[in-house]
Amino acid sequence: MAGKMRTVAAVLLLSLADVAVNTILYMNGAGLYKFTYDVNYFSIFASLLDIWALGLLRGCVTIGAVMSVLYNTRDAVPRMKLSRSWIGVIPAAMCAYTCVKLLLYSEKDAKFPHVPWFWGSFVGSVVGCAVFYLNWTLLSTIVTQSYRSINSEEGTDEEREGLLGSGAKTKSIFSSMKKLFSYSKPVIPYFLAATSFLVGGAVTATFLPFYTGQVIDGIAKIETSQAKFTHAIVIMCLLTALTSLFDGMRTGLFQITMIKLNIRVRNLLFRSLTRQEIGFFDSVKTGEITSRLISDTTTSTEMLILNLKVFCATVVRVVLTVGFMFKLSWRLSVLTLLLFPPIAAVAKVYGRCLKKVAKEIQTSLAKANDVAEETCANMRTVRSFANEDRECERYNEKLQDAYKLFFREALLLGSFITIENLFALVQLVLTLFYGGHLVIETKLTGGSLVSFILYQNHLRDALEKLTDVYVQLMVAVGASKKIIEYIEREPEIENGGKMAPSRPEGHIEFRNVSFAYPSRRSVQVLKDISFKVSPGEVVALVGPSGSGKSTCVNLLEHFYETTSGQVLLDGNPIMAYDHKFLHRMIALVGQEPVLFARSIKDNISYALDNCSLEEVQQVARQANAHQFIAELPEGYETETGEKGMQLSGGQKQRVAIARALIRRPAVLLLDEATSALDAESEQMVQQAIENLHGSGHTVIVIAHRLSTVERADRIIVIDKGSVVEQGRHRELMQQDGLYARMVRREMLGLDAPG
Repeated sequence: MAGKMRTVAAVLLLSLADVAVNTILYMNGAGLYKFTYDVNYFSIFASLLDIWALGLLRGCVTIGAVMSVLYNTRDAVPRMKLSRSWIGVIPAAMCAYTCVKLLLYSEKDAKFPHVPWFWGSFVGSVVGCAVFYLNWTLLSTIVTQSYRSINSEEGTDEEREGLLGSGAKTKSIFSSMKKLFSYSKPVIPYFLAATSFLVGGAVTATFLPFYTGQVIDGIAKIETSQAKFTHAIVIMCLLTALTSLFDGMRTGLFQITMIKLNIRVRNLLFRSLTRQEIGFFDSVKTGEITSRLISDTTTSTEMLILNLKVFCATVVRVVLTVGFMFKLSWRLSVLTLLLFPPIAAVAKVYGRCLKKVAKEIQTSLAKANDVAEETCANMRTVRSFANEDRECERYNEKLQDAYKLFFREALLLGSFITIENLFALVQLVLTLFYGGHLVIETKLTGGSLVSFILYQNHLRDALEKLTDVYVQLMVAVGASKKIIEYIEREPEIENGGKMAPSRPEGHIEFRNVSFAYPSRRSVQVLKDISFKVSPGEVVALVGPSGSGKSTCVNLLEHFYETTSGQVLLDGNPIMAYDHKFLHRMIALVGQEPVLFARSIKDNISYALDNCSLEEVQQVARQANAHQFIAELPEGYETETGEKGMQLSGGQKQRVAIARALIRRPAVLLLDEATSALDAESEQMVQQAIENLHGSGHTVIVIAHRLSTVERADRIIVIDKGSVVEQGRHRELMQQDGLYARMVRREMLGLDAPG
């Protein structure tokens, strides 16, 4: 209630101020006789009574709206909201009449007045029109208690509008723009330098139509204006040369700015992506990430810089063009500005219609695509019923529906272009007619009229560019939303640990650990699991597929956080360790090893500095990889190709094992690391693993092959996320439990899934 009264009070004060100021300017200290004289002897060319009457009309309409809001707020405010789209016609018409009045007043025989009160009346009327629309907007924003919908499921319009959150959408657009600008801080010097050349080019180019008029005036009076003609030609040549220079410098600097911003945004995005937890990559497809990194970054940065360039140049040209137009003829300038609002209103109406048709076209094409997709996906069924012709007819019907919509769109576009060109023709004819009148009256030269028409065309082109800039900036904002979301995203798992002991022991403990993957939180993978692994111990984790073995490895690598419980390394939580230290002390060889598109030597020494070839060869021998590497044409400098595609599965596996061993880790994790090796290679790797006995290193092996498991110091059997058995191979066989059954299956040739 208090907010409503404050708004009403502000509206009344603004309205009364509008009426009072217009009255004071109209009376200009005269008595009542001025009013009675203007009423009795009114002349549109000499009296300002009609301008004052417009102010009084605005006040009456506003006070009427205020009374309506005070006495029936619930009905009045929604109606005012609905009328905001067309109520602007009233102040626009008043403003147009004021401008026409000014032109008519200037045509009278008496000397055109140059006194403050006279100009104040016209300026006050224009300002009053703006105040009137502001008052209407303020009244329409008053919060009301809406009637509840009879159908509770539908809700009221305001309830639905609140749910849709149009205000939030606008806020989102501006916040995205703000973020994009914040990323461009390092390239601001380049942008400012480019902008300075842009402004210089815009300024020099804007002078060209002016001097074109000077040339024409010189030609029209060649016998007396040879010097003026020559001077104008020389100035035009200099301006053209300067414009060319400025345009070249501007283009180069903006290109550098665009490239630097693109690289910066890509770096920010990639750095943010590499900080995200593994669960993020489980839920977001790789294709989407690469699309953001390649396509969207290019679209957003290029659109931003290019359209900022166009926007700055256009704004400068609009300001200078309007300034020159008023310098050449303020009368023609007022006439020109009067003709722009109608075409803007027409463009807005057509824009809404085209947007609606575009949505309908998208829906129609989507329906046609559904028919095609359904038919192609079920072609066997279609063929078995010999229904190809009918499906083709269905598809053609949908395309015909789309064609009708495309036809409507073409009609709308064609009619809009026709109306736009007609407005341009009307504007040119009126300018020539009125401009010719001013030339005849010696209030304007012929050259100035030509210059004015050139400026008029420049202004129309500039305003069209501004409209395109807004559309393109919205495209840039749309492309940048996900980029900004990813850059600003904070990882759910922070690698902020600081511990980095000089001599880690390799003691591992799972203490009452429960876990569910972020992408499947309803499925418990580990359920209150507990076990310990002593330093130097070789432990095998076995169990059916999906039992949680690899999940234990993922938690040890701190790829995920536990739902409850703790994973401890040397008695400390895994997250307490420094990120780089942890992954130097814990080395993993996965089921499907990934090699990078670089040499074998670089793959083995990945993430390590200053590794000698001798060290690389030593671990390659331990992993039984040296022999096949030495046989390659380029040896250790052989490129592995994308994802190691130049090597076989077994070769990739052995290179990955060498990559793990070169770190001399305290804990070595082998997740089915020997699954792709032949018997001889597996024997060599097993020997390398056995060499770690007694050296203080801890080894955890996930495998189902008997040859790999039976040599372990201890076997932990996991089923459905829980530890069900523990012991050595012989002990577990005697228990005749799950492990014994899995071994028997392998011996019968039915490999149990691991």
